[in-house]
Amino acid sequence: MKIFVPLCLVVAALTAGIARADAVQDSIFDRANTIRGEVYRSTASSSALQRADSLMAEALRLIVSSGGGNNGACNAFAYQKYFADYSASVAQDKAAAACRVIADEPVAEFLWAKFFADYSSSVAMDKARDHATFGTVGRVDIVSFAWSKYYADYSSSVAAEKSSTNAPKVSAGAGGCLQQAWTNYYNDYSSSVAMDKAFDACR
Repeated sequence: MKIFVPLCLVVAALTAGIARADAVQDSIFDRANTIRGEVYRSTASSSALQRADSLMAEALRLIVSSGGGNNGACNAFAYQKYFADYSASVAQDKAAAACRVIADEPVAEFLWAKFFADYSSSVAMDKARDHATFGTVGRVDIVSFAWSKYYADYSSSVAAEKSSTNAPKVSAGAGGCLQQAWTNYYNDYSSSVAMDKAFDACR
């Protein structure tokens, strides 16, 4: 027996779903703005703030899970890098697993190229996966700038590690501050030390 659902009911259900999604997005946006305003006034303990930071990282993972790292473009990129060293099926398994972890695909692609200067394609992909963390989301320009300054004193892979590890210390919009601070510190320090100090100055 076939069951027919009136088109108007389908449209109404879809519209209601979209409305609910919009309302949730508005709620998330408002809550994020509230956190932005309260965080520097907080008198909470370090452990409480660390817990809040962990919960926010998990929230970000949920938000970007369908449109962030774990998407077709990420899978295609990671697959090619693993396929250079593994069979097709193993490469696909490793690519799928990597893209469930990668928080920012452009950062992962940038880091892979820098790690590949010192490692095999698959090892470079593993390292890119591990360093394209939630803290690097939206910071590919910062990672790239910092890498160029660390690379003056370190190998490509060490520069990649240092740039991706330090990038979460600053906001995604701190690029201008970092460039100015690095220029000022570079008058008295090496390129890498100036970069370390720039990250501290722009927190």
